[in-house]
Amino acid sequence: MTGPRTSPTDATIWAKLAAPVPAHAIQWRQDGRPTRRQDGTFVARFVAYVDAQLVRERLDAVVPGEWDLELALLPALATVGTGENDAPIAFKATLSIFGTTREDVGTGRDYKSASTDAFKRAAVRFGIGHELYSMPQLWVRVDGDGKYAKPLEDPAAAYARKFGGSGPRTGKAASAPSSGNGAARPASAPVPADPYNLASR
Repeated sequence: MTGPRTSPTDATIWAKLAAPVPAHAIQWRQDGRPTRRQDGTFVARFVAYVDAQLVRERLDAVVPGEWDLELALLPALATVGTGENDAPIAFKATLSIFGTTREDVGTGRDYKSASTDAFKRAAVRFGIGHELYSMPQLWVRVDGDGKYAKPLEDPAAAYARKFGGSGPRTGKAASAPSSGNGAARPASAPVPADPYNLASR
């Protein structure tokens, strides 16, 4: 026997989509090359992200069978320089839930990473993982200034030590605004100008 069908007018579904991700699901990656400090040690910025599988699982759990994803390959981007963060491939993701659509663009060094990035960015527009963007900058000591420098402390542990807790600090989730016909609709979560590439990893 199946449970009651989820209704697009039920504001709780949008709150469930935007619920904070579990702390154990948050992963970390180095963002940019290390920086040398005056004392001769090196630090690098680490940013939090979630895997695309978590996004799919959240969608399947909250709105099973009611979401749709379309991916469109965009014209090739001009590569600037030869840095490791160059991302010449771009996709546009169109994510629809109960007829409400959000779009965003993702980039990457290959088709898989670019399309995954686009998918997760579109999901952020529905609130999935949005709290990761509000996390304070995390700088962790690393063992050198090379491309493959390793952190001397686990980034998750460093975040807990510096900011208290294993994940982002979040407040009460905002309720979804109502459309003109009284049906609840999710607000488009703001995405900062600085792209963290939340998961083309």
